Amino acid sequence: MFKRLLSIAIVLLLAGTASAQTQTIASESECRVLADRAVAMMAQDNFPEVITAIGPYTTLPQERLIKMGQQFVNQRQTLLPVLGKRVAMEFIRQEKIGDSMLRYLYLEKFENNALVIWFTFYRPESGWKMIDLGWFDKPQTLFK
Repeated sequence: MFKRLLSIAIVLLLAGTASAQTQTIASESECRVLADRAVAMMAQDNFPEVITAIGPYTTLPQERLIKMGQQFVNQRQTLLPVLGKRVAMEFIRQEKIGDSMLRYLYLEKFENNALVIWFTFYRPESGWKMIDLGWFDKPQTLFK
């Protein structure tokens, strides 16, 4: 039932941004603020609010965002018993490729392990757009 309500909420939230053109973000620091807000909402398992926050600035298709929201909820329900109690969110690092690509990495820390969350931004000429976000459960892969 919760999954069905989440799907409906995501569709309704995206309906307002589906026809709008992607807005841009003026600076790297504003990209960081958006990513921080989204991570805080993800920590509350509130993916519909994440979609509302990032929707105007992402180039991701509506269908993909809906699917990501469903996957987020499903994976959380599967992983939480194994991960244990949520402990904290931690900013890990910023990565840049030239002046056009920017990624923020976060750890969502639990008692038994952590999830990695990332947001990728792209600046074609002027203004940043979010082009990707995701998460995975193998934080050890971050070691260089």
